[in-house]
Amino acid sequence: MRYRERAFGERLWRAAVIAFGMLGAFAAIDAILFFFFLVGAAIVFEPPSPYIGLLMFVALPAAAVVGAAVAWTAYQALTRRTLRSQADKHHVAA
Repeated sequence: MRYRERAFGERLWRAAVIAFGMLGAFAAIDAILFFFFLVGAAIVFEPPSPYIGLLMFVALPAAAVVGAAVAWTAYQALTRRTLRSQADKHHVAA
């Protein structure tokens, strides 16, 4: 029989938070990379439409901030939960 330190519900919660945090991190990274791609495209080529500035200076920074906030919140939730669960079991935090 396999030894399970955490219950299934806690492992499922951790997996969901990790997946949600990774989606937020990927959204932040993609928004930053797409911003620099559009800046480079505007320098090399003519901007495709007048709305590109709205996308570049409003939507992409907002997506980067929201994605980073989601990733940071997931990180904080996982680290605080881990430290609390270890303290409850009288483990020494390494």
